[in-house]
Amino acid sequence: MTSDTDLPLDPPPGFEPFVRPHVGFANLVGPLFLREADGRATLGWRVQRRHCNAFPMAHGGMTAAFADIVTSFVVYSRQQPRGEVLTISLTVDFLSVAPLGAWVEGTGTVVTMGSTVAFSTCDIRADGKLIGQASGKFKIRAKPGAA
Repeated sequence: MTSDTDLPLDPPPGFEPFVRPHVGFANLVGPLFLREADGRATLGWRVQRRHCNAFPMAHGGMTAAFADIVTSFVVYSRQQPRGEVLTISLTVDFLSVAPLGAWVEGTGTVVTMGSTVAFSTCDIRADGKLIGQASGKFKIRAKPGAA
């Protein structure tokens, strides 16, 4: 297998690197990019060879991991004060595939935000085509050491 460096990342305009030093897994599966506009956050990534299954398409596990990151991040970004967001459950419906080199985006929506539990959804698109939908339930906890 060749390295990822032969496929350009070239995110669309408005996307910036989504680097979270305290979130190792999100950094490991990326690189991911973030665009915040009109009060909405959209995460994205370019399908590289290391994201693919035996065929030249994103592995379902990568798509599911991305859905978890999007749905939990939208909850995290709405919290005040911000605490921990832990996945209780996640459902992903795979509607199509993201081929090698495709730009994949996920935009999340908070459905319900309680003090200890939140629900959110996201649509996942590859090059503009809907390829998946996800919904998640999340436990909200205060950061350790917070009063």
